[in-house]
Amino acid sequence: MSNQLQVIEGIQKEQVDYYSIYRKKFLNELYEGLAQCENQGSIERETLKRIVFSGLKMINSEGVPASYEDLQTRFHNIGSINTMIGWLTPRELMQMFPIEKRYDGKKYEMKDYFYTMRVIEEKGIDKCIGTEQEVFDFISDYQNWDITLFMIASLTTVSALRRAEGQKGLLEEFAEQNGIDTYTIGTDHSGKQVLVNNTTGEAQRVTKKRPRYLQPVD
Repeated sequence: MSNQLQVIEGIQKEQVDYYSIYRKKFLNELYEGLAQCENQGSIERETLKRIVFSGLKMINSEGVPASYEDLQTRFHNIGSINTMIGWLTPRELMQMFPIEKRYDGKKYEMKDYFYTMRVIEEKGIDKCIGTEQEVFDFISDYQNWDITLFMIASLTTVSALRRAEGQKGLLEEFAEQNGIDTYTIGTDHSGKQVLVNNTTGEAQRVTKKRPRYLQPVD
């Protein structure tokens, strides 16, 4: 019997490319909507909902692009999806993205199901959500993980686009306006990691805490 150990490699599952799946579905539904506009003068409600659903999922499954051109495309896609969300009613949005069933928001001073329902009642459950600003305000209060991810993706895309154009990102601008220091990790002339205060330019060396089991003994 051989003393050699035989290693059987496990079969790795192929990663599902959700971005490509949702992108294809988004484009198909978008072309269908455009055809309906051309032939009927408007988009059917079910087609509109499918465009929003697949478009939002597409944005959520895509990483922030590295190139300026791809950032612009992503930014315009997000804008188009926001416009179409504005054509929907809260009831239609709830059918696609149900409100998170969390009911203890008052206890932890957080937005929850009841908070979202109050926002919907104030808006009008069968009234279109409205303008781009109204969409932003509405989805900021809407408690659903997909909607939250979409909002985060929107903000990170705007920040990345601003940085690519030589401006401050949204977080940096907010910090500056509110007197909050921000920091960047870099290296000094000796190759050691340093933390640089972006406001004062002051740098301090990063020291990593030594694990207890590596402490010197007397």
